[in-house]
Amino acid sequence: MPVAEAADTTQSLLTTVVTVQHADETMVGSSAFDNEWGAKLPRQRVAKSRGKRTFHQLLYVSAAHGLSDPSGCTPLETLQQLFPDVTRPILSDDFVLLVDRGNCSYTEKAWNAQQIGASTLIIVDTLEQLYNRTLSHDAMPELEYYCRNGEGRSAQQITGLDDPEWRQKANVSQCTTNPSCASNMCVPTGKGHQVCCAWDVPDVMGFGKTEHVKQADDITIPVIRLKISDGDALKRLLASEKEVKVSYYVRDPPIADPSQFIIWALAIITVLLGGYKGSAFEREQALLRAARTNPSVATEDPRLRRGTLGDGAENEEEDDELIEDNDTVDLTVYHAIGFLVFGSAFLLLLFYVDIVIVVIVLFALSAVTSTFSELWGPLFRRVKFLRGRMPFSICCATFKPEWLSLRDWSISDLLAALCSIGFSLWWFIMRHQNYAWLFQDVFGICLCVLFLKTIRLPNLRIATILLVLVFFYDIFMVFISPYIFHQSVMIKAATGGNQAGPTKGSGYCLRYPTDTTNKCVREEIPILLRVPKMLDWRDGQSMLGLGDIVLPGLLIVFCARYDYATRGQLMGRVKPNLAHMKSLHSGSIDLTVMEEAHQSESIAAAPVSTPARRGLFGIVMWGYAVGLLLANLGVMLMRQGQPALMYLAPCTLGIVAIIGWQRGILSQLWHGPPELERRRRRSESEIADEGAGATELSMEGATPMTTYSQSQPSPRSER
Repeated sequence: MPVAEAADTTQSLLTTVVTVQHADETMVGSSAFDNEWGAKLPRQRVAKSRGKRTFHQLLYVSAAHGLSDPSGCTPLETLQQLFPDVTRPILSDDFVLLVDRGNCSYTEKAWNAQQIGASTLIIVDTLEQLYNRTLSHDAMPELEYYCRNGEGRSAQQITGLDDPEWRQKANVSQCTTNPSCASNMCVPTGKGHQVCCAWDVPDVMGFGKTEHVKQADDITIPVIRLKISDGDALKRLLASEKEVKVSYYVRDPPIADPSQFIIWALAIITVLLGGYKGSAFEREQALLRAARTNPSVATEDPRLRRGTLGDGAENEEEDDELIEDNDTVDLTVYHAIGFLVFGSAFLLLLFYVDIVIVVIVLFALSAVTSTFSELWGPLFRRVKFLRGRMPFSICCATFKPEWLSLRDWSISDLLAALCSIGFSLWWFIMRHQNYAWLFQDVFGICLCVLFLKTIRLPNLRIATILLVLVFFYDIFMVFISPYIFHQSVMIKAATGGNQAGPTKGSGYCLRYPTDTTNKCVREEIPILLRVPKMLDWRDGQSMLGLGDIVLPGLLIVFCARYDYATRGQLMGRVKPNLAHMKSLHSGSIDLTVMEEAHQSESIAAAPVSTPARRGLFGIVMWGYAVGLLLANLGVMLMRQGQPALMYLAPCTLGIVAIIGWQRGILSQLWHGPPELERRRRRSESEIADEGAGATELSMEGATPMTTYSQSQPSPRSER
């Protein structure tokens, strides 16, 4: 899944800026070039003063220049007959022609303006033309006015456009002072004295063939469309000023947006949590080893201060129970290949088939499980009085199947389940609201953390196969697939897939973007993090796929487990354990524990000349942060979605390989660290023959060990 941008269709139309020289007037509108006809406008250039821009004279209706038609529908031949003294208006000057909408098509207006020598055409909407459309036999009132935004009754009957005061009669206070009426203008509906709030939206300008215009390339000048209020402002300036000059350019979006930094920070926090929680077993073992060799550790760590450390056999059994309690899956080569095949099939299915609602339902169901496990469950269990069993748990203990049984449920579990189901259902119902992204991001983070706790990499070989495959997979789906499928498969899937378009035209959905009846609302794929843009005039949002978190996150969890197993900690340099060294000399430590501790320290510790090196986890976290930052820089520079794994895979896998080679542990990482592999084999042996394994562990732990508060329950029972 790429780092991408999604633009809001309503704001994305306003791509053109028109400024007036020596006047505080800046207007935004649409351009014909956005609809693939007309000339391209100049790019926005940042200048210290407005005088550095190129300004052009603006002309409207002028008999001196041979311009008599406000709508610009009169061809050059007719103008030459009406004004024989003006063969071609101001041929030597570079001017911008201003015309009203209506009476002919956009392409006819553009062709006529091009023939008389205009360098640019500006088409403005008018209230008169809008009123005409409301009275036509094929009128679409919903495109011209909306009574819910403002409705009133004119004091006098409006008979038509021949009434010179019709605009004053129509503009009642319900429109001019109503904050819901963005245009601050009313238009008669044709139903008695009723007037309603007029829409003032510069729609897209469609291309249409005419007698002279057969293809889009025939129009060689830029064509701009402005709304009613902007057109009225330009006409007032033309009436009051001797000369009006305007400049125009493409409206550039900001280079960066705070939402990109928020997405970057959320992804880093997610993989950090995943690395910490995914290495829970190795962390517990590191604490147990430290407590066995140094009793002061047990008094300093609250997780061990609650219990006791018994003999070696009991501790070994507790360690193995930690493995058995974790329902984890080690990835294989077949899993990596299967992911590539399934991911490709899933993206192609989204590309060709409208199944986005199925993905939304599955995401909502997964949110119930993930938030229960990672958010609500841990949160409510911290409240002491909620840890007790439910009063009615006995009567519900015989339910079948077992997962319906409430025998082992506490009050905190019930509250967590209700919150998980309730918030997931709320998000599903309200997913089109402006605040829905908050719930989606929380669900996505919880899902990623749960995934990283459950799925594991056994060695660097599997990590290399997986990340190299998805590296090329992401590049193909983003950059190469457009040459095969005519558009990026990944970008289309990330922005909603193949969904049916609106049943009404784009102009309708521009005015009613939340209308689900006519399919103006486009469903969004939820398997990503998204944050609305804050500075971008197009609104839109920044996005990051969950796959760009969990796939590099698997390697990060692997490094965290390795650091705990070999160093006993994640961050910082390993400090010499003086108490541990004294206990070794005193002979009071179990030989098995001494051998395990010696093996762990001998692998992780640096030579005497370079003691206490930093672990892999912190280094690979920096690599992930830099890789994701590079992906965002790619979006800024190329102004299109980027395959994030193209940056993340080298910055994580490459760093681990380089550091492993420098420290001489690359072979161990490649085939599987002995510490992680030994414990995995021991867990499998314990599961296969629990009785025999327990006896063997008891024999190994027969040597007396230093204990801490034997009269208290063990740490395992407290957990």
